[in-house]
Amino acid sequence: MLRKLKSWFTNSEASVAIEFAMVGFPFIIMLIGTVEVCLFFSTAVSLEGATQNAARLIRTGQVQASHQLFDTPISSRSDREQQFQQRGKHDAAV
Repeated sequence: MLRKLKSWFTNSEASVAIEFAMVGFPFIIMLIGTVEVCLFFSTAVSLEGATQNAARLIRTGQVQASHQLFDTPISSRSDREQQFQQRGKHDAAV
């Protein structure tokens, strides 16, 4: 029985797979966490920049001078709809 036990501890056929299983999962979790933190910070920076630009436009009076409305966000309009509005057409059918 001691020989079987000794041979079980000295056998290294699957040691790489076991080591990868022990190290791989935490590594993948840390990698996904790093990507999530990067996405969070990039979103925060984008929102901060947009807020600063909007505040600058309001403070300098450029919003009132150009009659821009904040009721409908520009990002919700499609490019095709913006082109029709610039031409003065009201029919957005393509």
